[in-house]
Amino acid sequence: MDRFIDISTKLAATLIIPLVIWGVHLEVELSVANAERQALRAEVTRLDSQNRQVLESVQENTLTLRELSTMMLHVKSRVDEIRNDVRGANP
Repeated sequence: MDRFIDISTKLAATLIIPLVIWGVHLEVELSVANAERQALRAEVTRLDSQNRQVLESVQENTLTLRELSTMMLHVKSRVDEIRNDVRGANP
């Protein structure tokens, strides 16, 4: 019986060291994963902010383009009127 207890104790001691190493390894992996997750969250926040700025700029440019398009239509119609007046004045 003493021999069984002695062998069981040695076996348990032999298994504890790998279990402790495995536990430390898991803890390190968890810490690294948490750090990477925080870095990714910061990157997503930065990109979200940048994306909002780009979308606002696109909306502003769209409005400006509409205004320019309207102005160009008026300029074209005025040029057409002038052209027709010049052609009508020189028969």
